[in-house]
This record gives sequence, C-alpha cells and structure tokens, in this order.
Amino acid sequence: MSIEPTSRPNILTPSAFFGLGLVAALSACGGSGDSATSSTASTTTTTTTTTTCAQAANFPDVSLRSNYIDWNDDGAAATITPSTAVSCVGGVVNVVSNGVPNFDSLGIGLGGANMAYQTNQKTWLFPASPARAAATTSLTHVLGPIGVLVNGVQFYTATEAPVDNYADAVLNGFTNYCGGHVAQYHFHGYPTCFFSKNTVGTTRSFLPDKTPGTIVGYAFDGFPVKSPYETCTTGADCVSGVREIISAYRYTGAGNYSTEDATVYNVYEPGYQGSTLDVCNGKTDASGNYAYYATKRYPYFVGCYVGTATNNR
Repeated sequence: MSIEPTSRPNILTPSAFFGLGLVAALSACGGSGDSATSSTASTTTTTTTTTTCAQAANFPDVSLRSNYIDWNDDGAAATITPSTAVSCVGGVVNVVSNGVPNFDSLGIGLGGANMAYQTNQKTWLFPASPARAAATTSLTHVLGPIGVLVNGVQFYTATEAPVDNYADAVLNGFTNYCGGHVAQYHFHGYPTCFFSKNTVGTTRSFLPDKTPGTIVGYAFDGFPVKSPYETCTTGADCVSGVREIISAYRYTGAGNYSTEDATVYNVYEPGYQGSTLDVCNGKTDASGNYAYYATKRYPYFVGCYVGTATNNR
C-alpha cells in the first residue's frame, strides 16, 4: 500500500531542476513496495561520494565494517551490505541508496520479529543550496519520507511514531532501538544507535556523541539536520562546554500511545523548558545558517519545512 501526504505545498519535482524522473512509490509502514527485495546473500556494492558539494562529505561509507553498528556485540555485519552513493548535479544533491541500515535488524518495531532487512533502492534529491521559503510548509499528518539520514536511510515525520519521546517509543514497541521500524526500514525517532554503540571491529560509534555541528541527515528542502548539541560557556545545562538542544514541544496527553495522535498531543510553545528551537525544530546559528536538530522528543527531526522541498515520493 502506498503512502501519500495529505498536503504537499511548496514542493518542487525533480524535473523542475534537471528532468530526472520520479522515484518509485514508497511503501506504507509494514508493507513492501515494488522495488523491495529480500536477500540473505552479501553484496559487494560500496558507498562512493564526490566532492562537488559539501554535503557529500557528510555521508560516511556505510559499506565498511568499521561503520557498521554492532548492537548485539556479536561481531557480525548485515547479510545485505548497505550502500550509498552521493553526487551533485545542477545544484541538486543525489543520494542513491539501497535503503539497508548499517545496524543489526533486532527488535524491528511495531511488534515485528527480528526479520531481515529489505532493500529499498532510491535516489533521494534535495537542493545543494537551500533557501528559506516565504512561508513554512506544514508536515502535520504527512506520511512518507521527508528526508534522508547520512547512512542513506529515509526518515519520516513523527505522525505514526512515539507520542512523546524516544524511550516511550521503544518501550511501547513503535520503533526498535534506533528509532525506526519494519523490514523496509525508515526512521521516525531519534537515531540513538548512531551515537551509543560500538561499530564492528572498532571502539568508536558511527557518529561522535555530544559533538556540536555533527550532521545527522538532510531534509528534502536541503537544510541539514544536526545532532542536538551546541557549544556553551555558562548555565546549569552546560556540561564540559556542551549543551543539549531540546525540543520546544510540550506533550499534553495522558500516555495513551496507541490512541493519541502525536500531532494533536504535542503543542509547540516557544522557549519551553529553555528550548531555543522554532516550530520546525530548527534555528539559525550565529553565522546566519539554518539547521534542524535531531531532538530526543517530538518532533524528532523536522516539525515543518522552512524551505522548498523536492518531491521524493
């Protein structure tokens, strides 16, 4: 079953840039699209990047064992090798990915068994030089991908995911340990395993934890999604020169996660608990550059688009 958003204002199609065709339709949560295949044989596809735009340098080579997150510490990598190739053409970033996560397929989420991942071959497109639009674009009740993380895997809105925070998401079986679910994997919540677990054959995590400026992914309007940390000098929340950035959304529900609508029971309140983020879950830094932040509470990645997104359905 395909998923389509309920509204799609401020969306540019790939052909508006340089005539690329639309990618295959995305499957719904728990279902498989036409492009989905399952396999137990290891592939030899690798990640390649170009240096024609700055974004390419932020996508690690996920085909390397040293970038594979070993959640269960068994020393084994995936049976299908993740692959992502990044290039820039005509002012547009192209992320070609087989959609296979670079971490163990354990606790797949939504009550699923520890099934094998399925490939989800896609070419994700977004502007290399994003610009703010005249108005923000709502993502309320929008289903389907709204951006891609630096491991090449798509992320969705928080609409069908955890109502309040990452811990509740895992506890209630909405997502697995890394903030996403289903065999044709996609993220809804904070990708905690990027920062918290060793990779195969090394002692470091996939991305550095508590490091300001770390790029976690890109929204389809081209603006980066950063890890939720910034440098600081004062304040009780300033620890070793680093402060965690938190969401400005306040949860108003009663913990009935199976029935409460996340977009209704999370309300934006400027400055809530000291948050400096706007309604879209981002802000402009001292250099004048805008970015979203991957917070550990709703909306996790992007609350709304501030720019004009490409059509990646």
